[in-house]
Amino acid sequence: MAGVAVDGIFNSYIEIEKWVSELHEEYAESTVASVFATFSIFLNAAARARMIPTNRVTASG
Repeated sequence: MAGVAVDGIFNSYIEIEKWVSELHEEYAESTVASVFATFSIFLNAAARARMIPTNRVTASG
């Protein structure tokens, strides 16, 4: 089962890499960095609000 999760993470990583490469073709580095930072903020907020599943390990277990 863990292999399936790793496959999903890897596939998502590949898709994000493609997306960032496409952004680099069209925009300056500062714009790409800004877009990616904003994307990361939205993902973190969604994870904290438990709108998307995460596998976070906390100090309490």
